Amino acid sequence: MIFRFFRSKKCSAVEKQAEKAGVVFGENNSFASCFWSSAEPYLIRIGSNCQITADVKIFTHGGSKVARTIYPKFDCFGKVEIGDNVYIGNNSLIMPGVSIGNDVLVAAGSVVCQSVPSGVVVGGNPAHIICTVEEYIERNKNYNFDTKGLSRRQKKKILQAADDSMFIKKKFMKAERETGKLSNYEHLYDFSDKQCPDSNKFTEVELRAISVLAKYADGKLTRDDFGEMMMRISDDFGKLMTDEDGNYVLDSNTPEWLTMFLGNKFVRWNKVRLTVNAASKKPGMMSGANIGKLNEMVRQEDQILMSAIKICLDEWGK
Repeated sequence: MIFRFFRSKKCSAVEKQAEKAGVVFGENNSFASCFWSSAEPYLIRIGSNCQITADVKIFTHGGSKVARTIYPKFDCFGKVEIGDNVYIGNNSLIMPGVSIGNDVLVAAGSVVCQSVPSGVVVGGNPAHIICTVEEYIERNKNYNFDTKGLSRRQKKKILQAADDSMFIKKKFMKAERETGKLSNYEHLYDFSDKQCPDSNKFTEVELRAISVLAKYADGKLTRDDFGEMMMRISDDFGKLMTDEDGNYVLDSNTPEWLTMFLGNKFVRWNKVRLTVNAASKKPGMMSGANIGKLNEMVRQEDQILMSAIKICLDEWGK
């Protein structure tokens, strides 16, 4: 990123305030309101051709008060760097230590807790990669009116005369039960605490896995929390089910669901998840287009895995 200190004399009032406060920024930016929320605006760097819309807040520190009962002078900070050609939508929050690459669209109301690679669209709370900028343009180019630069009267005339098919339309929301947000499997959350007639170490690990799977199916665990928990559970199974040479021993007493998780379904899903996480934490490690492809792969693998999980849970819940 190249930050230009010498810009044209034409600056908005907010730009002048930002410059006076110590924010470093390039040329041709648009700031709708004061976006620095902490007392260290000089820790914020913004490139050129960026638009920061109304009520966006960028934080460089926070939350230290809870630690001051132990460390009275506790303070920690994070620099925020934003590249060129970045749009940040209304009411978005950018957390300390976040870096945002070039050519990024941050949807309104986003809470950005991790760094963002170049060339992607992010949104949500916490923010996640939705698609690449190229994919965003491809999806919406049929709705392009080319009205930028026209007067309000000219734009109004064009939009009021346009057919409804020219406007973006969003799909209807699905019922919460369809999206897995309601507790379909709540009766299995504490399955790991139930006593079994033949209780042993193997059974305890199996029941713990059932509890984790049920919570993930009901949306009570994040993708990453579920992945880390299942990796530990898989390790525990591995220790209990290996021979002297370290090979897995799968016999007639091994439940069918276990062979599924020792197979490709969980392993493939987890590899893609870990790759996306690594790329998201290191802007520039991978192009925005490839990040978008990986996220699509995670989504597809998640659907496959979730279908298998629900089959098992439905069987256990009988």
